[in-house]
Amino acid sequence: MTRRYIGTVGSLAVAAAALALTASCGDAPSTGAGAMGPASTLERNQALHIPMRDGVRIAVDVWLPEGIDPGARLPTMIRATRYWRARGFVDAPTEGDSNFDEAERWNGAGYALVLIDARGSGASFGIRRFELAEDEVRDYGEVADWIVAQPWSNGRVGAYGVSYAGNTAEMLAVNRNPAVKAVAPLFNDFDNFGHLVFPGGVLTVGFLESWSNRTRMQDLNDICGLSGVTGAECDELRRNQVTGVKPVDADADGALIAAAVAEHEANTVPFGAALEYEFRDDPFGRYDETNVGHRRSPSGHLPQIEESGAAMFIEAGWQDAGTVNGTLGRYNTISNSQQVFIGPWDHGARNDADPFNADDAPRSARRGDPVRHPGRVLRRTPEGERVRPDADGDQLLHDGRGPLDTYRNVASRRLRGGNLVLRHRRDADARGPIRVRRRGHLHRRLHGNHGHPQPLVHQRRRRRRRVR
Repeated sequence: MTRRYIGTVGSLAVAAAALALTASCGDAPSTGAGAMGPASTLERNQALHIPMRDGVRIAVDVWLPEGIDPGARLPTMIRATRYWRARGFVDAPTEGDSNFDEAERWNGAGYALVLIDARGSGASFGIRRFELAEDEVRDYGEVADWIVAQPWSNGRVGAYGVSYAGNTAEMLAVNRNPAVKAVAPLFNDFDNFGHLVFPGGVLTVGFLESWSNRTRMQDLNDICGLSGVTGAECDELRRNQVTGVKPVDADADGALIAAAVAEHEANTVPFGAALEYEFRDDPFGRYDETNVGHRRSPSGHLPQIEESGAAMFIEAGWQDAGTVNGTLGRYNTISNSQQVFIGPWDHGARNDADPFNADDAPRSARRGDPVRHPGRVLRRTPEGERVRPDADGDQLLHDGRGPLDTYRNVASRRLRGGNLVLRHRRDADARGPIRVRRRGHLHRRLHGNHGHPQPLVHQRRRRRRRVR
């Protein structure tokens, strides 16, 4: 039996965040032989379409390190979103790209970065029958196949993201693609139906209506609607600043964007569909899809996620909807190596959310960084040899400090006969976080065994009972 340690972190570490995920949804695991698209060059940034199994073209941005050697083999991080992979700026240099800083950090750490517009959104073609439908999830697995076939790939792929991108990272694992080694679902919704849209069975009207309206404008590339401008202001915005979603490099005249947006017209509008949706197995939207709440949630695909074996790095906030419930439910259900951090944050750890702190209290630090602490699971050659990272990469997590003493009382609980343990700092002066971690955990999965064969799972030591 696996022994699991769980903690609750006050100051979180996004550390391994970027590592992981899943790729094709369904009963059969991915064979690693998905649709092949155009070959990637060694340019710093490329925007291109990759054709899927059904001919739908998915838009991606590929970022490679500046001046990459033709013989280099890199691990790749994926971030897939339905909120535009990048904005299209007018006459912007590479340094002006909306993702330049993100790419700089990943490329500087020796990774390729691939950003994806979800099917039926952004510059990708296709339609959205519902969010995170099976065809969308399969697309991510096929993009992973395409990455592995590129001359700069070392054959290892990871995924990460916050919110919806966190969902895509976790759902990527459903494909059980052999190239996908780890996922980092950050502040994502483990059960989209019960934790977010219908908590307690009640529709969150305000949230879903606003979210649905904004994503509809994104799907239709309505930058003026998103910016709240009309008329001359709209014309000025489009002419001199931002055109909407970033087009692929081959779309010089905007014809491909226009064609993709025309297909997006047929997308299901989530808010309208939810108003007619009462039970989990009711038909949802214009395509009468059933059991959508189960199918679009990671909680509905736990056997596949577990079978993937993907290592997981997870963050959640105490005051962030039901993300903590999902985080603990996942941790206590599947055997994947997991490192979990729960802190006093709102969605995405943008603000301090500790109700006992002053309103202007600074956000407690998130402990670590997904780029500085990438782990070694992706940093191997195609032959399986481990590439030694720099010194910063040797330690997966830092021992940071942050204000969490108001949450100390949740510690020292044992669930399921001692398999789940909440641990925390016991010294009176340490305003320290409670850390969630599993023995045989992500550290060993990501950092290797240093040449010594070691088990990934520590067996529980049974206490001998004294016979009276």
